Amino acid sequence: MSDINITTPSIIGSDLDEARNGVKVSVGGTNERIAFYSGKMDKYFDLREAGGLNTKVTTKWYDRKGKLGTEVKEEKAKFKAMFPECAKGEIADKSKGQFSYGTGDNYWMRTKIESGYETPGMKAAKGKTKTDTIVDMCRAELQTMLNRINKARADKPEGLDLMLEVYEDLEVVFSTLGGNPDTDLK
Repeated sequence: MSDINITTPSIIGSDLDEARNGVKVSVGGTNERIAFYSGKMDKYFDLREAGGLNTKVTTKWYDRKGKLGTEVKEEKAKFKAMFPECAKGEIADKSKGQFSYGTGDNYWMRTKIESGYETPGMKAAKGKTKTDTIVDMCRAELQTMLNRINKARADKPEGLDLMLEVYEDLEVVFSTLGGNPDTDLK
């Protein structure tokens, strides 16, 4: 069993603060500042084997849990505090420095992905060809459309006959892409 050395300095200071603030400045811009911040998160919060920064990473910062995750939770709180958000469904008031609902979470996830985190969708797509992935995406979009049409049927809107014709055509395409209308649709 190898020793684990937590390499997080006791005072990270302005180095990480500068990187964190850079993400806020770049909202809506390029990923360069997210990559920079992600690199700092890797440097300060990844757990490594004993021996320093040039040793093997044993736990990525986004996988740290419990007591080992305290520092990451504190950093996330500082990060999210930079993005005062409006309430869900409201429009952000830029004059008050507000961001749209979910902006902080979105940029935190982008930072994690930049550091190597894989979402469940990314894991599912591994090993699939680009064509398979596109087919899966198309099937999912069709499933959403068909389910929305099913919900709208109850309201009997104008043009219901035309909508039902389109529905039947979409259902055929959905089946062709591997979907099962009997089990996959609501």
